[in-house]
Amino acid sequence: MIPETHLAALFFNRVQRWPDRPLLSWRKGGHTLRWTWQETADQVTAIAHFLVGLKIGPQEPCGLISENRPEWSWVDLGVLTSANYDVPLYPTSTSEEILYCLNDCRARILFLSSEEQLQKIAAVEGFFKYLRTVVTFDPVPARLKKLKQILLSEILKEGARLAGGGPAEQFSGALATIEPHALASVIYTSGTTGTPKGVMLTHDNILFNVESSSQMLPITEADVYLSFLPLNHVFERMAGLYLMMKQGAQITYVEKLDTLAQEIPIVRPTLMCGVPRFFEKIQNGIRTKVAQGGPVKQKLFQRTLDLGRKRVCALERGEGLSFLERLETALLNRLVASKVRRGFGGRLRFFVSGGAALGRALPEFFYALGLTILEGYGLTETSPVITVNRPDRFRFGTVGLAIPGVEVRIAPDGEILTRGRHVMKGYLGREEDTRAVIEDGWFATGDIGQLDKDGFLTITDRKKDLIVTSGGKKVAPQLLENLLKADPAILQVHLHGNARRYMTALVVPNFEVLVKKAEERSIAYSNPKDLVENKDIQNWMASSIAERLQAVAPYQKIKYIQILADEFTLEKGELTPTLKLKRRVIDERYQRLIDGMYQDPPQGIAVP
Repeated sequence: MIPETHLAALFFNRVQRWPDRPLLSWRKGGHTLRWTWQETADQVTAIAHFLVGLKIGPQEPCGLISENRPEWSWVDLGVLTSANYDVPLYPTSTSEEILYCLNDCRARILFLSSEEQLQKIAAVEGFFKYLRTVVTFDPVPARLKKLKQILLSEILKEGARLAGGGPAEQFSGALATIEPHALASVIYTSGTTGTPKGVMLTHDNILFNVESSSQMLPITEADVYLSFLPLNHVFERMAGLYLMMKQGAQITYVEKLDTLAQEIPIVRPTLMCGVPRFFEKIQNGIRTKVAQGGPVKQKLFQRTLDLGRKRVCALERGEGLSFLERLETALLNRLVASKVRRGFGGRLRFFVSGGAALGRALPEFFYALGLTILEGYGLTETSPVITVNRPDRFRFGTVGLAIPGVEVRIAPDGEILTRGRHVMKGYLGREEDTRAVIEDGWFATGDIGQLDKDGFLTITDRKKDLIVTSGGKKVAPQLLENLLKADPAILQVHLHGNARRYMTALVVPNFEVLVKKAEERSIAYSNPKDLVENKDIQNWMASSIAERLQAVAPYQKIKYIQILADEFTLEKGELTPTLKLKRRVIDERYQRLIDGMYQDPPQGIAVP
């Protein structure tokens, strides 16, 4: 056994323990491809051989751009085994973003998945300062004129020829040189604004997070994890790769995200991680399917939700349901909830949510159907997990308790501060930026939050997103946006009111709900624009918003809205890769509509 002070040791120790057990699976072309721990180790060792032979390292950056697939994990672990660190980028990154990041970290080698990614490199090939070699996973035509292009399968064949003895023996020298505080990864993050910054995470940062998270989440060798969030995001990488490896769970990837709904019941996962937008889409899909059923089906579903909310309230009071309510819950579970769960394969134990605020309504909805969402909180700079709810101790509307070894406190201005081994080494080449967020070991998260008497953390908003009205009132937009998105008719909301007299909002509706409403009211339409411009639809949505905001303070109420015919999307640059709103981009794009709601007279839909 290798002393488990770095991530490569975590992997190889488990190869020795479970050589013939399946580790990775890939749903590709309607079939399932599988790799055991030993087969995975063979690929990892071959890649490490290649990097050492190329004289990459130690402690050199290796770029990686790919969708979730087995090769991503092989390369990641191969890079770590060769005592180097990887720089993973989103597969949705543009040529310019890739160029900036690889030049900034001075990467000499890049691994990528497909011809689509290779074309991005070819478009800016002449502008790379340090890049020399590109390795492709798929067999693709030669596109590069200056850079060397190699196929991964050739590296794997050569690695198999060189292999002799176990991976630990072959790389005992390299593995022995990896210090706990050596870099494991540089992850570029720009959030919703700003130039990308390279977050330097060490082996100790990530290993600590893996160990502490494993004490909060009961994961075993019997679990099957379905990985679909981008692996280059530290949340999926820590939870969906290293944590699963540590506990011996099997990891499955899908070939295409647009077939995820069809693949889930085939894979039959026991665990999944998601972001709020993923859960919102599932909720909308369930509601749409129920709406297509008859009145009896709709009433049974609504009663299931109502009883679920009762269970939540009783749980929070430390009480239980009455005998008749328990009996009714059991019956509705057979008639309604079990059928929903069957769509997830029937053996899902829980979801974990991260990346953005989830709110309270979504987890309550799923809980009523027998599906638990455990919300957590963290940032790239904290490796990433700071807090998480536990299956045996969770609280709706919160992001849970601090994981073991992590300190959390609230600054006088409400900002969440955290300290511990999970805090990053710093920003690559940006000492001033690092000093601005870390003081005496305390990392300033940029999020506003509250700790209750039991230690559960609630996120209010991003510090920079807080709206201050012209009257000096502070409004946390995410809280109100989540409140409105609990309405099935509302898909996305973007609030405004900074330095203004009142609050307004851009609203993206759920067009499936609008279509149903139009049919009920015999409203003629030919496209989404017709629906959002219909006065009857506008008044109905404005009234729904007013009803949702009945209990909020007067200064938080929305006076005018504009209903948009187009969704905010990642492709249009309006969302981050974790599907959070890029507020500045949206503000610039819809400036005319926003300003119009503050004109005299206001140009917008009045909310009663």
